[in-house]
Amino acid sequence: AESATPDWDSVGRSDAIEWREEQGRRRASPQWPACSLAMASSARFAAFFLALVSLGLAACAPHPPVHQPKTLRVVGYVPEYRYGGHEWWEGVLGKLTDVILFSIEATEDGHLSGLDRLPDAELLESIRSTARRSSTNVLICVGGSGRSEGLAKALRSTPARETLVRSLAELVDSTEVQGLDIDFEVPSGDDDYRALGDFLKDLKSAIPGRLVTLPIHPGQEQQVLRHGILETVDFVSEMAYDNFCHFPPTDPPCRHSTLEFSDLIVRHLTSLGLDTSKILLGLPFYGRDMQNGEAKTYGELLEMAM
Repeated sequence: AESATPDWDSVGRSDAIEWREEQGRRRASPQWPACSLAMASSARFAAFFLALVSLGLAACAPHPPVHQPKTLRVVGYVPEYRYGGHEWWEGVLGKLTDVILFSIEATEDGHLSGLDRLPDAELLESIRSTARRSSTNVLICVGGSGRSEGLAKALRSTPARETLVRSLAELVDSTEVQGLDIDFEVPSGDDDYRALGDFLKDLKSAIPGRLVTLPIHPGQEQQVLRHGILETVDFVSEMAYDNFCHFPPTDPPCRHSTLEFSDLIVRHLTSLGLDTSKILLGLPFYGRDMQNGEAKTYGELLEMAM
């Protein structure tokens, strides 16, 4: 029974996903933009030329390079309440190909909130500098469990969606990061997936040369395929965790992230014919009580073991 493939299409906003959202609430290559500066040969155009340089310098500056991993891609989410000092970041970034700063939010009119969750200017510059040395991409996450309400509403409105694309493009430029991770938890039907697909295409066009990525729950793969989302994004992270007594349906004690569950997901992805080179297997760095699902961090688990 444990190896039986679940009815993935029936998952939708399943109890498994809603349970995870509740737990989340508890946890509370470089490219140059197209630009040209005509060289003035006459002294009378010198001031105009300098003005062009002054006004256009930021737009014509190169994007930070997107690093392509030589072997496997290893991505880590770091929430704002886990930020450490400079030495801590050196240890983290040296082990990752991509780090995702979790997370800011979108408002229903397409603007951004929660920007104070990002590292301050000094720490962000230190993170970027260390990331360059370790060839690690830095991305900013938008949304997440308990943080997607504004994002969902913005994507359902064309004007708000267009505003959100502009807001995020400006954020990427101002923070000089390599991309964005869009964590929409969770689309409720075809209309939401269609809006998400349109948004991701517009966002990818607005930040050429940068990464756009997407995490999904098991059961969302068909919609990701149907709406061309997998073709648009650079990679998808499959959340192979928080499976508390759902696949297969059973009673506690239950394990939320097992090798068997990951194998089930991989076989399902393969059966759909997805381009698995663009899919990452998401692993939790926390545990859950096998009786009630209460979460504990890796550090807390180590303390319990001592």
